[in-house]
Amino acid sequence: MIYTSRNPFTNELYQEFPLHTKEEAIELTHQLVVQFKLWKNRPVSDRVALVRQISGKLTSHKQDLAVIMTEEMGKPIQQSIAEIEKCIWLVEHFCDRAEELLSAPSNSIDGYQAGVRRDPIGIVLGIMPWNYPFWQVFRYAIPSLLVGNGVLLKHAPNVPRSAKAIETQIREAVGMDVFTNLNIVTEDVPAVIDHFWVRGVAVTGSVRAGSAVAAVAGEKIIPTVLELGSNDPFIILDDANIDEAANTFIDARFTNTGQTCIAAKRLIVQESVAEKVRSIVYDRIKQLSIGNPLEGTYDLSCMARPDLADHLWEQWSQSAPKAEKIHIEAQQEGAVFQPGFIENPSYDSPAWKEELFGPVAVMASAKSAEECLDMANDTVYGLGASVWTGRKTIAEQFIRNLDYGTVSVNQKVSSDPRLPFGGFKQSGYGRELGDDGFLEFTNTKTFWMPEGLK
Repeated sequence: MIYTSRNPFTNELYQEFPLHTKEEAIELTHQLVVQFKLWKNRPVSDRVALVRQISGKLTSHKQDLAVIMTEEMGKPIQQSIAEIEKCIWLVEHFCDRAEELLSAPSNSIDGYQAGVRRDPIGIVLGIMPWNYPFWQVFRYAIPSLLVGNGVLLKHAPNVPRSAKAIETQIREAVGMDVFTNLNIVTEDVPAVIDHFWVRGVAVTGSVRAGSAVAAVAGEKIIPTVLELGSNDPFIILDDANIDEAANTFIDARFTNTGQTCIAAKRLIVQESVAEKVRSIVYDRIKQLSIGNPLEGTYDLSCMARPDLADHLWEQWSQSAPKAEKIHIEAQQEGAVFQPGFIENPSYDSPAWKEELFGPVAVMASAKSAEECLDMANDTVYGLGASVWTGRKTIAEQFIRNLDYGTVSVNQKVSSDPRLPFGGFKQSGYGRELGDDGFLEFTNTKTFWMPEGLK
């Protein structure tokens, strides 16, 4: 096995990266530890100043980095540029917050100065997916660096140029090798986790992957943050702004060619407005254009790999015949997947029970708001939910009762550096982003020091 950078739209091969052996991966981790011990002892203000330079690097190379991303996984180029811009925002936000969050004020208690520090824990390993090759990495890596940790990355095998570019930008900006990219097979991940100085693991991926990593980390008793599968609902009630809601659903479902953890995967609509929603969604899907992602003129592109399109086609083939209505027939040719649209699928079909990670719209209707709520919670997942209503009391009821890590009212679900983001139930645990996410991989250290020491 090798890590291969290949254009999924044209099948052009850009570069192949040899794997690190298990021994090489451990040696690279040893080398990172040396740098980490220097990095963690630098003043927070120094770390902030150096990490802030990463945003300048991203700004200077934004177009080139976006092209690498698009070439490797097929994201439309304008969406790749937006991803880099969001990473710049994240860097600036956490640099602005770091010194306050890492301050350690003390109080006089019984003749002692006592307080709480948030100290680095060691090396944090990230196991990251291909769908947002930069954003997913920056969510765990930038806070980890700012708090004083070293960072390891095992990226998806189909985005090795993105992984290398991230490593290069961070190392050049910081001036130290405190971020190391590992090209390793899945079977060698436990050996890296077992390294003495690997003290935390962040995983974004499937439930199966998260469960396996959490089991290994659990044996070592180190913290994990898991952002796993999802089956997110997009709920439109009868008092909502139907035009805005239905049009926003198209964006929420089909951004990144539908390959998004927080994509609106189940459209749940009150029956009294179902006809209007259906009509808007049908027309908008028909208008979506598909083409070369580097041209910047298309809504959708191919999926990131042909095998991913194959899997989605299998889910579609098992679900569409059982649906009450097929409004738009999906089509597949290699990695290119033409959008499909079905209504009222069987509740035991993949379209309802599983995560459809690609451009397929699934709609279901319910008589009442309460029934919509029950349908939305009818899943083992719980990442994000969007609800559309004109009534504050209903909005508050849904915020309170939806079993999800994020609930958005009258907007699509999105992640924001200013607020914590993560899942519930089989969508995972722990948080990235926000102050909570910033401090996930720190040691909460209580200290007592006698007053009067000189």
